[in-house]
Amino acid sequence: MWEASYMMGKMESLKSGDKFITEWGNNPAIESLKMASLFYYAGMTFNSGNRLQIPVYLGFGGNYNMADPIKCLTFNIAAKARVKFYFTDTVGVYAGAGWKGGMGNQKVGDGAKFSVTQRGVNLEAGLTISL
Repeated sequence: MWEASYMMGKMESLKSGDKFITEWGNNPAIESLKMASLFYYAGMTFNSGNRLQIPVYLGFGGNYNMADPIKCLTFNIAAKARVKFYFTDTVGVYAGAGWKGGMGNQKVGDGAKFSVTQRGVNLEAGLTISL
């Protein structure tokens, strides 16, 4: 399964070594976070071929983070679990949860280097159509 996504959010703090830059989101010189992602997942489905199914996926991919002055690519691993219910043989609904974690590096301004670590948990729901 391929997944592409776009997210916007507010930055709260930044850790550099053992120091934090606080009030990140209130600094007008620093933009709010925007992130584009592309992931590939492989997995298995429990109870396959029935109306109620439980797919489990493991994946890898990347996030491109855009929040001036830090713009960087992070490489991530991911996991996802869903519950699907099919109303017909091809149309159903799903709900699930996912986790992504990764890291990257970014140089800023005078050469200061930041190690960017990301971890995220998400809930999702939607419509599924099997072709």
